[in-house]
Order: sequence, then C-alpha cells, then structure tokens
Amino acid sequence: MSLGRNAAVNLVGAIVSSLVGIVTVPLYLHAIGADRFGVLAIGWLFLNTFGFLDFGLTRATQYRIAANGDEDRPASARTIATAMTLCVPITVVGFALIWFAINYFFSGHFKSSEELRIEVLQSAYVIASCWPVVLFSAVLNGALLGRRRFVLVNISTVASSLLFQLVPLIVAWTLGPNLRELLIAALVGRALPMLGLVPALYVQFLRGCALHFSGKEARALLGYGQWASLTSVIATVLTMADRFLIGALLGPVAVTIYTAPLQLAQRVSMLPAALSGALFPQLPTAAPEERMNLQVRCIEILMGSLTVLIGGGLLLTAPFLDLWLGKTIGGPATPVALLLFFGAWWTALAIISFSGLQASGRPQASAAVQAAELPPFLIGLYFGAKWAGVPGAAAVYLLRSILDYALLTWQAGLLGRTLKPTLVCAGIMTLACLAGSLYRYSVPIWFLLSAAIALALVASGWWAAPAGDRARLAGRLSRFVPALSRFA
Repeated sequence: MSLGRNAAVNLVGAIVSSLVGIVTVPLYLHAIGADRFGVLAIGWLFLNTFGFLDFGLTRATQYRIAANGDEDRPASARTIATAMTLCVPITVVGFALIWFAINYFFSGHFKSSEELRIEVLQSAYVIASCWPVVLFSAVLNGALLGRRRFVLVNISTVASSLLFQLVPLIVAWTLGPNLRELLIAALVGRALPMLGLVPALYVQFLRGCALHFSGKEARALLGYGQWASLTSVIATVLTMADRFLIGALLGPVAVTIYTAPLQLAQRVSMLPAALSGALFPQLPTAAPEERMNLQVRCIEILMGSLTVLIGGGLLLTAPFLDLWLGKTIGGPATPVALLLFFGAWWTALAIISFSGLQASGRPQASAAVQAAELPPFLIGLYFGAKWAGVPGAAAVYLLRSILDYALLTWQAGLLGRTLKPTLVCAGIMTLACLAGSLYRYSVPIWFLLSAAIALALVASGWWAAPAGDRARLAGRLSRFVPALSRFA
C-alpha cells in the first residue's frame, strides 16, 4: 500500500476516534452526571500523564521491527518476545505509581463530596489496572505498524475507542453510575480489541519461530527507548506548561481565552501525524538519499495543503470566533488564535523531521532539540504572559514552533532543501495573520485583503507541493475542470 493510502487510513482512524469521543461526551453527562464524568476524565489523564513509564518501548519496538525488514522473521520474533517480557516489570511499576498517585490526589487534593471521594478511592486499582492493557496494546500496535499493517491497527484503534466509550455507557444505563462498574467496563472495552490483535501478531511474527528473551535485543530496545521516553516527558512539559503558567499569572478566564483556540490548533496535528505514521516504517530500511527524498516530499505535501487550509483559517478566524465563542470571548481571543494557528502550521511541518530522526535511529537528536528548547520556552512564557498577557504567551508559543521546525529540519539535514518554499509560504501566512486581525478594525478592508491573500495562499500552496503530486491531483480534478488538464 502506498504512502498516501497508508496516511489516509491513519487519518480516517484518527478522525473516527475523535468523533466517537465528541459524540459520547453529552451522553456521558446525561447518564452519569458532570461530577462522575470529571472523575473519569481525571482518571484517564493520569494514564496519559504516566505514559512515559513505557520507557519508549512502543516506539522502540516499531523501529526495530521496521529495521528488521519483512524477511527477517526470527529477528522480529525475538524483538516481540523481548519487548513483551520487558512489559511485565514495567506494568508492575506503572500500576504501583498510578495507584499511589490516584490515592494521593483524591485523598486531599480534589474537591468533591465525601461519598464520591470514597467511591473513587475504592476504584483506584481498576484505573491502575488499565495501565497493563494500555502498554501491551501500544507495543502490539507498534509491532504491527512496523510491519505496515495500518488497516488492521486502525480497525483495532477505532474498535477500542468505540468499546472504551460505549461499554461503560451501556453499564451506566443498565446498572447505574457506579464508578467501579464503569471503570471495569472501560477496562473490558479497551482489552477486547487488544486480544483481537493476538492472532495477527502470531501470523505476522511468531508462527514457526522460536520465542526467547534476548539481552542484546533488550539493550537495543531500552537504549532507543530511553531517548524516546525522555522526548515524551519533555513534550508533555512543553505542551502543558503554557496553560499552568497562564492560570497562575492571569487567572481562569485567561486560560479559557488561550485554551479554546489552542484546542482547534491542535486538531491540525491529525494530518501530519497520519502522514508521519505512514512514513516511519519506510525509513529504517531506506537508503540515505531515498530517506531524504521521502521526508522532503512529505514536508512539501504538508506545506502545500496546510498553507491553504490554515492560511484560509487565519483569514476567517475573527468572524468564526465571534460565532463560536461570542464577542465577549471571541474578541480578546482573536490575536491569540492567529498566533496559535500560525504556530500550528510550523509544528505540523516539524513533525516529519521529528519522526524522521527517530526512524533513522537518532532519537537522541530529537530529544536534544526539545531539551534545548525547554528552558528558554518556560522563561519566555513567564515574561510573555507577565508583560503582554495571553497574546504574549501565544507569541512565545509561535516563536518556539518556528525554532522547533528550524532545529529539527537542520538536524535531519532537510533545512537547505526546504528553506525556499518555507520562507515563501511563511511570508504569505504572515500576511494572512495581519489580514485576519483587520476584521476588528475595518470589515471592507479585511474582505478585500482576504480575497487577494486567499489567491496568494492557493498559488503558494500549489507551488510548494511536490511536482508529481501536483500533476496527479490536476489529472484527477481535470475530469471535473477540464482546464486543469494542462497541469497534469
């Protein structure tokens, strides 16, 4: 299956999983109430926060399987057996830490009724029991993704999202909103799709191969995984520090003004994540020049498409926020949203280089970049929020996104090959930011400038996209618009 089709499969899986979460929120609120839903959300937050406890084993397994190639089944079987063995002590440590953290937090740091507090504490072991399922599922998925079984993994992921959300809802409707029963139902819903992957794992890796733990393989997995885990920890701090600092310095209303557009900006990551996920298994066995060409093509695809999509969003940011949030929040949120959306454009482009470094066996390079960014980012956030409020914090977010892209593409050796289209598209995006801000001052001027810049966005996006992909797209569209046939 081609890179484009694999990326499309990943994107569809991510969209469906997101929609399942969005649709079930009001159903949960109606079935179990806001207090219990809040407790469930915090429980899953604990699992996500302690995700670094996998010591990078998921990413390391995917890399090792991809590097082994399709033909070396004994090596892949050895990787799987070693990874699964390593999961056992990791699940024990993770279970203990999550159980302790939940008990500590809900014992005295969470405002709720005493009845609900007791109910949560009695259910702490169930939340912690989800950790082994999460870890083993992730490693299984990583192994299958390393063998490019994208359809199978995304079917399992969608099934997991559906069952994880729907089974507890069915329990709530039939047995009542008891937290322990809801959490057990969620655990069952998450475990069933994992068990469904076991036959595929056997067919793809284990059939006819001896299974044994390898100390050498364990060192390779943990050696790679330690850098992937460090990257995960730093990334968690980078993505959460802004809201904590804004809340501490400026208060809850400022957090709302910042978080609402940030959540939209983060949705952009689904497209580059889908593309980088499809790209990753191809890179470990690719020749150096082919590896570079694949990454450049992916960056150009994202640059061409997201310049049009995000740039168009910049032009429409102000009227959209007025409709979505109302003018009371939409007005002050407009400059914040413009900066965050532009930052999301840079972050999306950086994902390819980030993934490419890890797929090339250089996870330490991506970890070093993020570690270097962390101190100036935290200092900049503090002074940006203190001196310029929420827009100041958003401006620091944008600057970090630009620096992230520059450093990662430089480390990957791609900066020189992508610099020209990046500067051209970034220039047009800057104009779109400025035009988007004019809506608050003069709607006629905003409209005229937006029309002109929209054409420039389309032209620059088309020019930045890879020539071969432009020709294929023009060929398909020419069936509906014959004039495009000359571009095919």
